[in-house]
Amino acid sequence: MECDLGIDINEHNATMMERLDLMRKEKQSCDFIIKVGEEEFHVDKKIMMAASDYFVAMFSHDTLESSNGVVEMKDVNVESVKVCIDYIYTGKASIALEKSEQLLHVATLMQLSVLCAKIAEFLETKLDPKMFFRIREIALKFNIQSLEQICDNFAFQSLGAIANEEEFKSLDVKFVSLLVGTNNVEYSEDAKLAVLLQKLMLKIVALC
Repeated sequence: MECDLGIDINEHNATMMERLDLMRKEKQSCDFIIKVGEEEFHVDKKIMMAASDYFVAMFSHDTLESSNGVVEMKDVNVESVKVCIDYIYTGKASIALEKSEQLLHVATLMQLSVLCAKIAEFLETKLDPKMFFRIREIALKFNIQSLEQICDNFAFQSLGAIANEEEFKSLDVKFVSLLVGTNNVEYSEDAKLAVLLQKLMLKIVALC
């Protein structure tokens, strides 16, 4: 009768990934190069395929990149590409707020869904009246519906605060009308009317 040895799978996986990452850094077992400008990242095709459908599509067909063993990524930030590759090999990533959009762009391109979700969670924690506009813009740009809904809920609850920000004039009138609609009970009708009039005045000034 066979007995399970009770091996810790998480410890085993971590040890394997550490070894694979070390091999990558020493350029062992690397059969593909990702180029970003003058920077070259040496990687293993199979590991990249295991982590990303973007590379599955690239390596599963007779593409020029697959044949040449090199892909040149354009219009991407080199630091963000490095973060994504490090994440694939280690399962770890760190982020700076000012670089979150660039990282989300590369993570989306590489189809790293878990990393994208973690970036969205990070942005959620940074929501305040000032950052609301930028974070909502990112949510719309990358079609992150969960983050967009969180931003909308924040706007309903913090209408007065975001209305005082300079970026408020960049919001479209339709969205502002939704914010001051009857479903928003956080503010009095007079307060909502004042916000709507403020937005309309800003729009008129912008057109003059």
